[in-house]
Amino acid sequence: MTPTRTIISVAAQGVNLYDLIHYPHVGRRQPGQFEGPPVLFILLNFVLFGWLFTHYVWPFITGEVTRRHHETDDLLKAADRMERDARARYESALDRSARLEFERRHIQKTIEGESELDLATIEEDVTEYELARLRETTAQIQLKREAVDQGLREEMILAVTERAHARLEDMITPEERLRLIHDALDESRRKEAHHG
Repeated sequence: MTPTRTIISVAAQGVNLYDLIHYPHVGRRQPGQFEGPPVLFILLNFVLFGWLFTHYVWPFITGEVTRRHHETDDLLKAADRMERDARARYESALDRSARLEFERRHIQKTIEGESELDLATIEEDVTEYELARLRETTAQIQLKREAVDQGLREEMILAVTERAHARLEDMITPEERLRLIHDALDESRRKEAHHG
């Protein structure tokens, strides 16, 4: 017979007071007798278990639950703080990144502007140098041309003078020669007086 069937059959027959306090049988039970300890012992056992549970086990369980609840609250608060800190750091990093990007663009524009200015300055310097070299070269060419012209003039004058001198010797008498020398000296003195 199963225990459920036994309980139903006992309930149908009714439980007498004797069965509440004493074991209904010793040794072999008789048909229809309740199996197990007396019902009063079962009730006392349950009350004792309930009292022991509420005084010793329940405070421990509630303490553990409370402690875990506080730990969970602390962890949630720490997670919130960490999330706020992470967001603040993220926003700070975004601000810093934006500032660095602005500075990079500003530096790039400054460098480009300075490069263009330097390039313009270099181009001006090169142009000035080329013009100075051109003027210098032109001046040197002019000086050399004038020196060549002067040399050619002097050679021509010398050649003409020598030829004229050779012809004049044949044509001029010694008295005319003396007079020409005096005229040239007088002319030379007048020029010196005029320049001096």
